[in-house]
Amino acid sequence: MIWMGRVYRFSDILPILALSLLPFAYSPEREIGTLAIDILISFFALSFAFSINDLFDSRITGERNEIGRFSGIYGRLPGISLSALPAFLSILLAALFGIPPLAMGALLAFLLVFFLYSAEFPRARDYPGLDFVFNILGYFLILAKSHLMHFKALSDGLPGLLASSVFLISFCAVAEAIHELAHEREDRASGRKTLFALLGRKGAVLLGIVLVPLPVLFLPVYGFWHTGTCVLFSALRLSRVISCRGASRDYSSLRKRLFGREELLIHLALFLIGG
Repeated sequence: MIWMGRVYRFSDILPILALSLLPFAYSPEREIGTLAIDILISFFALSFAFSINDLFDSRITGERNEIGRFSGIYGRLPGISLSALPAFLSILLAALFGIPPLAMGALLAFLLVFFLYSAEFPRARDYPGLDFVFNILGYFLILAKSHLMHFKALSDGLPGLLASSVFLISFCAVAEAIHELAHEREDRASGRKTLFALLGRKGAVLLGIVLVPLPVLFLPVYGFWHTGTCVLFSALRLSRVISCRGASRDYSSLRKRLFGREELLIHLALFLIGG
């Protein structure tokens, strides 16, 4: 189990799974059974996204990770099969539980987006701007799938979806900037040109400063407690972005903290204050 956790990066998946709590929170019915199924499907879909990214990173850039070592020992096909297994399980579960067609479409689109993001071709993550867009699109599709598990259409429950989406974009701005800065050496060695590499450290910080407070602009959508929570965590994220100015900053440690306790806390806080 510990080995599987390293292959599929369970510690990184857990905070993102909390996205499924948001549509549940602003849904009028709040069906626990639907939430449980949704979280399980998201878990397998995200396991695929992280593992396929690691698999191609190990092959293209030489990054050391668990699935790369497995593929190096047992061969390319077993490595791809291990990575593809959770994608198959997510589709199988979605079909068995009969999730709505639009939710199934969002799930399939998510799997495709992260395959195109990571694979040797077209490897969208190597194109400036596309790396950022694909990350936002992928996580939005997870949010949209969860939304469509509770509502018949995207337009139903729109204020909650809009608020959650804007907060998601704000998070992706910080997460992607810190992710790229954490991989700065590897990207430079492999010739990869990301949006944040082209912007430079100062440009990345400036973009983060612009996008992080974005949720605060949607105060009428959030309501009083949502507004307070968004202002608080926007300030926290802003401090993280500003701290990236230091050339000797430990970005890997910063990224782990952002993807871990803080992001989980944000989603749980938004969930507890009632969607």
